[in-house]
Amino acid sequence: MAAYAALVSLMNDLELIPNHPTHSFSFDTKQITTLSQIVHSLIDFMETFDSHGYATESAEILETRIASAAHAAHHVIESHVVDQLLTGTPSPDFSLDLQKSIEDLHFVVEIVAKQFNKSKIGFNSNTYSPHTSSEFRSSGNNVMVGFDAAVVRLMEMLTFTGGDSSQRVVPVVGMGGMGKATLAGNVYNHLLIQQHFDIRCWATISQEFSVDNVLTQLLFENRKTDGDAGRLGEELHKLLWGRRYLIVLDDMWSLEAWDDTHMFFPDNGNGSCVVVTTRLANLAAHLSSSPLQMNFLDEEKSWDLFRGKAFGEEDCPVELEEIGRKIVKRCRGLPLSIVVIGGHLRRSSRAVEYWEKVAGFINPISSIGEDEQCLNIISLSYYHLPACLKPCFLYVGIFQEDERIDASKLLRYWVSEGFIKPNGSSSLEEVAEDYLKDLIDRNLILVVERRWNGKAQFCVIHDIVRELCLKVAKKEEFMCVLDTTQGVGREHRIVIPEGKSLGALESPPLLLRSLILRPRRLGQLEFDRSSLFSRLLRVSAYATHIFLGGGRCFPAAHFQQVNLRCLIFYVTCCYPGPYLIPSSISQLWNLQTLIIHHDGVCVTAPYEIWEMTQLRHLELDGVCLADPVLKQRERECIVLENLQRLVGVKNLRLTKEVCERIPNIKELAVDYEHPKTSSKYCLHNLTLFSKLESLKLSFGSESEWRDVVLSLSFPSSLEELCLLNCHLDWEELNTRIKSLSNLGYLELHSVKGSKWEQCDQEFSSLKVLMMSDCDELVYWNANSSHFPILEALHICGASKLSLVPSDIGEIPTLQVIRLESCSVSAAISTVRIVMEQESLGNQDLQPCFGFDTLEEFDEFHKMLKEEGLPRNRFRLVQLFFEIKGSVV
Repeated sequence: MAAYAALVSLMNDLELIPNHPTHSFSFDTKQITTLSQIVHSLIDFMETFDSHGYATESAEILETRIASAAHAAHHVIESHVVDQLLTGTPSPDFSLDLQKSIEDLHFVVEIVAKQFNKSKIGFNSNTYSPHTSSEFRSSGNNVMVGFDAAVVRLMEMLTFTGGDSSQRVVPVVGMGGMGKATLAGNVYNHLLIQQHFDIRCWATISQEFSVDNVLTQLLFENRKTDGDAGRLGEELHKLLWGRRYLIVLDDMWSLEAWDDTHMFFPDNGNGSCVVVTTRLANLAAHLSSSPLQMNFLDEEKSWDLFRGKAFGEEDCPVELEEIGRKIVKRCRGLPLSIVVIGGHLRRSSRAVEYWEKVAGFINPISSIGEDEQCLNIISLSYYHLPACLKPCFLYVGIFQEDERIDASKLLRYWVSEGFIKPNGSSSLEEVAEDYLKDLIDRNLILVVERRWNGKAQFCVIHDIVRELCLKVAKKEEFMCVLDTTQGVGREHRIVIPEGKSLGALESPPLLLRSLILRPRRLGQLEFDRSSLFSRLLRVSAYATHIFLGGGRCFPAAHFQQVNLRCLIFYVTCCYPGPYLIPSSISQLWNLQTLIIHHDGVCVTAPYEIWEMTQLRHLELDGVCLADPVLKQRERECIVLENLQRLVGVKNLRLTKEVCERIPNIKELAVDYEHPKTSSKYCLHNLTLFSKLESLKLSFGSESEWRDVVLSLSFPSSLEELCLLNCHLDWEELNTRIKSLSNLGYLELHSVKGSKWEQCDQEFSSLKVLMMSDCDELVYWNANSSHFPILEALHICGASKLSLVPSDIGEIPTLQVIRLESCSVSAAISTVRIVMEQESLGNQDLQPCFGFDTLEEFDEFHKMLKEEGLPRNRFRLVQLFFEIKGSVV
């Protein structure tokens, strides 16, 4: 909802303006107070406004009026601030312009009061709050309710050869929203399928497909890697050769996509299979004479699916069953419609009158197309969203079709755009997390990967849901994703997808607030164009690419957009540096997120960054950060109270003054590379960070680092710890981390010593343990008393470890044991652990192995055969190490 987003963004800025660290703006206090009161009143109204879930003409006109008036007032305020910061001279017409904006907003208030019989706008009795709304925990997976027969049928098609062992292609065809990907995913992860195939690979195609991207997904599970299609295809062919494989190509839209990829899938004559999901019946018919057709759910299966989404484990109240079945019937057996409407009603009133209203909205006319009906149902969920969730939902449309959405990135965008309204003692990010959870609970956003602590790490949205986002966002002039069919109007946010250039924006909108380019290499001409956009720009994501020639300092012109809240840019350099980011970056006084990527040169950020009090997230990708300077005029140092995340920085000196300036830091990641100056790093001060949750420290391989690491002590608040080039032995490590009672994620690299002895309950909260390059480790005792709630164990590069402790299998919560570049005997011992657990009825423990050479892989299979162990039970990882849920 553009109106609510505009109001909250304006409110946030009105509260920030008096807090400029060095500048006092000339405002009429009475005007600002009046404007603030009006804005707060309209926000309260928008949060309680009931448009009955319909996009009625009167509701649309009202929201357009509010949005227009709020944007106009915001433009006046921001222009005044920018003028004073850049020129020192306010506009002589500012006071008159602001007064006109106040009068326009007041006129809107009068309209609202008259039209909705509100003698006073500004009540909070029903204001939505994610902290007080009913909570429920989803299962975290997509169970195929109502499609049991389809699951069985697809598994039969993949495993039963009928005497023909040649490669088979199995198309799964059905309209959007039928659950094709969910069906394929359930079968892909089924235990019997894991046992049947040596190796499984998955790639999402989409309408705009790239062969390189598809091959990369198949090879490395979405890991980015360099190389052209030919080299990647050859690597994939080599990986698949001689093995029984299952490949899933999800969401295929053209024969071209098939022709460009299937040539790399060898026919090994062993029953290998390729599953293709598609909406196109002619494509499915071309691939196979017997495609699997996804059919609509019948009435009872539809009801079962709806009941689970709307009520969870509860029974449907008797008074709601009749109207509930009526709603389900009007969904016509389309799973996406049923899931979305069920998620909506789960978070809504259980009054019969409300459910009747919902049923009346769903068009019962059978002649309407299924796609249109599905869009109508999803739009119902959108128009019934609380006002605070609407802009957040529409914003998800900036991501590409089928893209895995980084949840933390999405939350940062929401905060930078000003969508998040402060809520008591909760941080903006915590409120944003609650918003995301609500959208997930409503089935409008789907979680595809969770972090170790259960929080969403990667999400996706269905194509039809994204279609609604773009349609509504364009209509409300909220956002425009530039494509071949539409130009730019008066939208405040523009997304330029891959394949498009900045040249497509010949005349950017005057009130452009956000410009987001898909990350890619740009041409020099486009670098230059990036400075032409609105000086009121709030979000510049990958839209600036700074090219540095012989000079040693960044051009100051790139830091003139003083209104920015989020700046993400690339640096390309002709020489190794060093290069200095100019002190003028501090003019970006409202900047909340700063992310700098570069091509490996030496870059230093100035001490003025320590004066940017609104910073919340700093990601500096190997940039050195100068020490803060205490100026004589300062009675006390400037404190960056909002800074929560500082990652990628190099050689950060954690002096007492630095620690005092960032007291609320939650995530810290630093690379250290000069051991001879290590005493200046003051790492003993880490304990001063009482709110630190995630810490990653990387040291060089030099032995001089040992004394530094020995001096480390950690704050008890730590939940995640990563030590690269640890330089400690196992006993020394135990001494330093055994008191971390909140530690849930631990990653260790290059720990010294041949024996790791542990004590009971030493890691009572640990859920993920990663060990890499611990090549001295020979013996390790571990059992359920040491790691009582461990869920994932990952070991890489422990070549001397001959056995994984057998008692590890007794940990009741353990789900994954993953070994890479370890001994074959360690892999065999893991197989024995898994088989023992299966004999005891534990089917949840999944092993995963990676070998550096095909010879090791062959030896592993030979030993399995000799010991009578199953050969097709285990997943193969090829030449890389990936931990799902890692945040450090």
